Amino acid sequence: MKRTLLLVSLIFAALGSDAQITINQSDFPVPGEVWVELSDGRYGVHTITAGGGPQSWDYSNAFIVDDTTVVGFITKASTPPGWASNFPNSTMALWDVLDSSAVYLRSSNDGIYIDGFYDMTGGLPLTVIDVDPDQLVIPAPFTDGTTRTDISGFEVEQPAAPPNPGFLIKFFIIKEFEGDGYGSLITPAGTFPNVLRGKSIEYNIDSTFIDVLGNGNYTFLNSNGPSDTTITYSFLQKGPNAIVMEIEEDPMSPGMATGARYYNPNLVSLNDLQTEERSVVAYPNPVTGNVLNIEIGFDDAEVLRVFDAKGSLITEQNISGAKKHELNTTRFGSGIYYYEVRTSEGIPVRDKFIIQ
Repeated sequence: MKRTLLLVSLIFAALGSDAQITINQSDFPVPGEVWVELSDGRYGVHTITAGGGPQSWDYSNAFIVDDTTVVGFITKASTPPGWASNFPNSTMALWDVLDSSAVYLRSSNDGIYIDGFYDMTGGLPLTVIDVDPDQLVIPAPFTDGTTRTDISGFEVEQPAAPPNPGFLIKFFIIKEFEGDGYGSLITPAGTFPNVLRGKSIEYNIDSTFIDVLGNGNYTFLNSNGPSDTTITYSFLQKGPNAIVMEIEEDPMSPGMATGARYYNPNLVSLNDLQTEERSVVAYPNPVTGNVLNIEIGFDDAEVLRVFDAKGSLITEQNISGAKKHELNTTRFGSGIYYYEVRTSEGIPVRDKFIIQ
């Protein structure tokens, strides 16, 4: 009998040790993965436990989603012409169609890094940023007890436009990583029995240089930092959709969360964000005249926003309480458009339409 109990104890001990997973390059995203991020920006709601393990984290009822983002991992060749040539070392890109932004990533056996990015958020002129050295996102191998420090940087230049001087800002980012716990996790997306919790602390230092004469010669003006400290807890699993959930902590109030987000691997498109309770239907689609009819399957519609294929905001209209809305498309050109109807709580319900 004692021998049997000893054997059972050894088996459970072995199972417990297996729970301390190790994240490797094989667990990083690959082109074709689609991630749906659901965010809750409330302060002080999401509990941050002490490190260690094994633990049981239950956040199944802790979320009121106020923003949803759909991003896809694609081959860098699939991004707009000419973009990828600036990042020859990247292995793929993270694409957000509504923001028209592409983050170029480099996957290697010691981690996944940000190589650089293009951004046209809010219809601003296209900005290309080369991150040099590349910024570490997730180290590898990464397990409970792992510690690692990473230093990255990039610069932004605003050339002189006489009589205004030019400015050059150099940003340096220091990130400290620690595998600080492991166990099982429950989110609104389901149960994840074997996760690693990683903690990262990010410090930013920026230095400003000025070109008074407008001749391309910059002089040091001032420095600021370390500042803008960010503390993030990431819950990681092995295989696809590696990041399951994230919590951000107030650096001035340890243990106090400033917001959280979870990822739903069961949602793979904008259409999947719709439910029977919250749905939108647009017709005729493709648009054949000058009016697109939008049927709204819920009572708390607040705002309609329309974006073009580049992610630029075309129009924003107040549709408070409407169950049907007629969108005049006279001034829209042919192409693919994305629209979202936001509820009074800020929850977006999205779809797309085509004008031929």
